[in-house]
Parts: sequence; structure tokens; C-alpha cells
Amino acid sequence: MRPTKGTAEHREWVLSCVVEAAERANRDISTMPRSVALAMRLDTDDHWPLSRDYSALGGYARARAAAALELDVPSRSPTPDPQELGERRGVQRDLLHARRLERIVGDAEHWTDTVSRLVVAGIEKSSAYTPPRVYSPPCDGAREVVVLLSDLHYGQIIDSREVPGSQYGWTEAARRTAFVAREAASYKPSHRDRTTCRLLLGGDIIEGEIHGPTREAHALASQLDGARQILTSAISYLREAFARVDVVCAIGNHGRWPHAQGRAVASKWDGAVTVLYRTLEAIFSRDPGVTWTIPRTPYATWRSPGGAVCALTHGDTVVSAGTPARSVHTHRIADQLRRWNSARAAQGEAPIRALALGHYHVPMRVVLDDGLDLVVNGCLGGTAAYAQGAYGVHGSRPSQIIWESTARHPVGDLRVVEVACADSDTGLDDIVPPVVEIGA
Repeated sequence: MRPTKGTAEHREWVLSCVVEAAERANRDISTMPRSVALAMRLDTDDHWPLSRDYSALGGYARARAAAALELDVPSRSPTPDPQELGERRGVQRDLLHARRLERIVGDAEHWTDTVSRLVVAGIEKSSAYTPPRVYSPPCDGAREVVVLLSDLHYGQIIDSREVPGSQYGWTEAARRTAFVAREAASYKPSHRDRTTCRLLLGGDIIEGEIHGPTREAHALASQLDGARQILTSAISYLREAFARVDVVCAIGNHGRWPHAQGRAVASKWDGAVTVLYRTLEAIFSRDPGVTWTIPRTPYATWRSPGGAVCALTHGDTVVSAGTPARSVHTHRIADQLRRWNSARAAQGEAPIRALALGHYHVPMRVVLDDGLDLVVNGCLGGTAAYAQGAYGVHGSRPSQIIWESTARHPVGDLRVVEVACADSDTGLDDIVPPVVEIGA
């Protein structure tokens, strides 16, 4: 009969069974794992300790130690020599590494499956995208209106009660994006028959979970689904205004999978935002007037109407110099670009003549001493609680940047579009409808 848990008889029985298991397995009791102890039950045993029996004694490890001590069970192995200790440590490190890899792969599979399933469900519920009529008259593409959208932080929640002067949620995100799209569509309409649109998606499209799960952001699946809705509407609107929309994508630091900790300096493309970019590409796949550049490199390049090479990277890696919302060191950027162009020359490639960055949340345009044009974008949401608490940033003017690119000027006339004025404009809901959250 199995002794009653909590009694002295039960304790003595469990400890004796641990000793018996070690004898049957011919194992040293001090290193015998619980799985072996549980597996040593014979058909002739009416009862054998289970996990709950070990728990009654404070866990298997304590029961094993008590059995060795109280029943005076000698160790089966002599004192190990240094070589044996090294071998044991090697096995332990191999096991720890294997468990870490299992955890990383398991987390990645979990997030990929979860996000993919929810995004696909959202696409199926949304209305089908219909390409607009063929643009007439034909466009020769001698000019481009370049729209730099970065640091959108879709899914971020900024509460003005915590951060005075800032307010950001799905309503503000949709209307501010619509306002930028409307400004771009109305930019120099007299040249529209010669102008296409270059849309740069420069990273930090969603808030992500870079700082861990927080009340200042919606769930990751909601962030991606909301971003899909907003950008689908914005691109559709731009496509109605321009003969062609060429979309160029780069990855930021807020788009990583939640399990990917630390600074992303390799496989940066392997993140949640790449799934979003590919989803948008699939949505517009039936429209030849919308083209996509989604590289694996942590930067993307394109040619201006005059043939100059332009580049887009977020600014947290590859080219980085400063602190978001606080400083942008242009001399560091110039040094890094010289090295980059030197490497391009060694590979027989043309130098970069214009560079677009996000990340710093400081809208600016600088012409470097070698004539290279540098454009740094603002942010869509404004000062968040993290920036206020971590960096002491207490105010900002949320904005995005658009400019005209011509054969002579890769970065020509430029406009900083301040977007806070859009928050109360309900007419913008016709361009980008309010976000419908998952399950609504």
C-alpha cells in the first residue's frame, strides 16, 4: 500500500525507492536524473514514487540528496580528475546550447505562425484591391515625388496625460498618414504628366516589442494588421494620383521578432516587418503600376531620374551616428559614407549620391562637403513615454518628408510635412479609413 503523503512512512519509502532506483540503474545516486528514477519501476512493484511524491518532499533534487545523506549511500564514482571534469563541463555546455537553440527556434516558429495566420485572416476580411484605370496621358518619369515614410510606430500608444503635448493611437496614425499622402498627391500637379512616385518605407513601421511587452503598445499581430490597413489605403491613394508608385523598403530596429534581443547587425531582414512588406506586395501584385524593392541587405538603393544612386537605410546600423530625438552627427555619417562608397568603387559600382535615414526623429536636410545629399526623417507619433523617461525628450513636432527628384537634383525641392494638424480632420478618413482591429 502506498504510504500517506506527509507522513514519516511516506518519506522513508520515497528515499528507499530512490536508492533502489540507483541500484537498478547502476547509477551514482548523486547524478541520477528524475527521469531515470521514474523509469526504474518494475512490473513486480505494486507502487513506485511519482512526481507528486517527490514534490511532497520538496522536489526530486531534495529527495535524492536526502536519500544519499540519510541512508549513507556511498558515491559510485571516485573523485573525478581534471580531464573528467572538463568532459562533464563540455557536455553541460552542449546541452545548454542545444536548449537555447530549441528555445530560439521555437519562439521564431511561434511568432511566424501566429503573425502569418492573423495577417492572412485580416487580408481575407478586407476588401479586394482593384488597380486604378491606366494613367493618361502617359508619363515619361522625368521627375519623381519621393515620399519618405519612416518611424511610423504603428500600434504605439501615447497618452497625453503621461506625455504632455503628445497623443497617438490608431486614429492619429491613420489621419496623419493620410495627410502625408494627400500632400504628396497635390505636390506640383503641373508636372504630373512627367512625374512618378517613389515611396520609401524606411523602417520602424510598427512599434514592435523592442522594449518588451508594454501597455504603451498594442499586441504585435494588431500592430501588423493595423499597419497593413493604413498602408494599403495610402498606397492605393497615391496610385490614383501617379502613373506609377515604386516602393522601396528598409528594416528598422522596432520591427524585430520579440525573441530577437540585442542590436540587429545580421539577418536584419528576418523580422516581423518583412512579413508586412511581403504582404503588401502580394496585395498589389495585380497592379503593374506598383513596384517593390524588398532586399535582404539592411539598406536599399535605387536610381534617381538622372541616374544618380540613392540609398535608404534606417540609421540604427550600417550608417549610424547619434541618438534618436537628441543628436545627428553629420561628420560621422560623412566618414561612413566615404568608406561605403570606397567599397562600392572597388566592386565597380557607382557611388551613392543621396542618402535617406530614419531613426533619429529629427527632420533635416544636409548637403555634405562632398556634395552628397543627406535627408533625415521625423517621426509620425511624436514624443513617447520611453523618449521622455530615457532621454529627457519632452516635446517634438511629428513630421514626415517629401521631395522632388529630377535629372539635375536627386534631392530637389523638399517639404517637411508637419502632421499634428491632421488629428481632427475627419475628411482624411476618406483617404485612409479608421483601423478595424482584429476581432471587431
